[in-house]
Amino acid sequence: MKIAVLPIAALTGALIASGATAQQRLVNAQAFTSDEIAPMLNARSKKFRFVDLNDDGYISRDEIGDDDQLRSQFGSLNTNNDGKLSEDEYVLSHRKAIRKKL
Repeated sequence: MKIAVLPIAALTGALIASGATAQQRLVNAQAFTSDEIAPMLNARSKKFRFVDLNDDGYISRDEIGDDDQLRSQFGSLNTNNDGKLSEDEYVLSHRKAIRKKL
């Protein structure tokens, strides 16, 4: 199923600007995506919380462990260049990848 990219992009931008949490954005994503996409985003959010060993809301390079794929993508996922991945950066990057496949 294809989705309209512009309305979702606008919604995502508005939610980020409003300070909505990643979980709130995922709930809104469910209303605008196919039944297959929302569970993938939720799984991504759960993986983030699993990798965030110290529960500070960020993934540092030290927390990555043996995940070579995440280690190699860390720089490109860290969009604000603060040296750590927020849940927003982690989950929303996956959403962009899913959209490209649709």
